[in-house]
Amino acid sequence: MKALIMTLIIVALSIGMASAEELTWTNAQYQAIIEGEMMFSPTSSAGLHAAGLWFHPSDIEFIAGVSWAPTEWLWTATHGGVINLGDEEFGVIAEWISLSLGNKFSIFIDAESWINEDVADFWGFASADWLPQISETLNLNLGAHVETFNEFYTVGPHLGFGHGIFSVELQWHLDPVEQTHFARSIIKLAFN
Repeated sequence: MKALIMTLIIVALSIGMASAEELTWTNAQYQAIIEGEMMFSPTSSAGLHAAGLWFHPSDIEFIAGVSWAPTEWLWTATHGGVINLGDEEFGVIAEWISLSLGNKFSIFIDAESWINEDVADFWGFASADWLPQISETLNLNLGAHVETFNEFYTVGPHLGFGHGIFSVELQWHLDPVEQTHFARSIIKLAFN
């Protein structure tokens, strides 16, 4: 019941940020993540991490790197990679940080620099999640996020489910200034 109430509040707030004008659909985005972690102690681990993101119709980002969790509540991953936006290609340097607050809430931050010979751009993403466990094998994540690309930003809710090594999340993004919106789906395999 708490999850339903929180979902309704987040969706209502996100929709309320849009004016009565009609929103323009910009695209759908699809992300796949695979990671493997190895425990070094009951509270610390390290691993490898890779992610691919496809922006419809033809833009692609691929990053890979190493992850490290020195404690139960802090996880970080450093990535390098490439992004192809139409006919422009950029090198990517990314840092992902996740803070877990008692296994009930989490905060996630992704900061990326996109660099080529002509320009350096900043892309960032931050989310806050509530993490109720539905059953012994099914987890839920429910939250809100903000994403920025240089001076542009989007906000919105997201909802995800995890079972064993597999998880899936759906995000809705609204740009309240440009009056555009898009959806991103994420599929993740985590071998921990």
